[in-house]
Amino acid sequence: MKIEKARQIATKTGDNGTSRNYSGDVLSKADQLFAALGAIDEANSLIGIATHYVAIPELRTIQIALGKLSSQIATNPEDPKMKSLNKVTISDVDCLENTMELLLKDHPLEPIFSLPGSDTTKGGAYLDVARATTRRAERELVSFIIDKKRDDLVTGLAYLNRLSDLLFVYIKVQSVTQTKKTE
Repeated sequence: MKIEKARQIATKTGDNGTSRNYSGDVLSKADQLFAALGAIDEANSLIGIATHYVAIPELRTIQIALGKLSSQIATNPEDPKMKSLNKVTISDVDCLENTMELLLKDHPLEPIFSLPGSDTTKGGAYLDVARATTRRAERELVSFIIDKKRDDLVTGLAYLNRLSDLLFVYIKVQSVTQTKKTE
């Protein structure tokens, strides 16, 4: 179905402060669901901006995984659609860990405090904000899991935790490689 009219996008159903999850349940926009989804969307958008400034092909794969996680969060666990959803798996978490291990093997980091924004590149700056936003998304997801008793999302929580670590490593490795190029 092509979107040809504004009303297909601006349905006005949210004008009263409610929205629907993927299962069609009507919820207040103040529901913790939308806080978690919003934070993940912000992190994903910032990663998308970073892709224009850094040559890290894995970022697109990460964006796809964040989309999978958002779908999983936004679907009622009892909904039959949940069975067919493409979900974040432990394999996705392992992929982030393996990427970190490879990066750190080639570029070991000094165990020192890093001031956010200390990388002088635009890509590093966007990755830094994406890292901080990913941390917020992780906190919002913890609140959602507790509030809704959604233990099915613990792998997604682990994914966000590893992702913020990996973004930190990307920032530091990029900073080191940029410094070496200018020396």
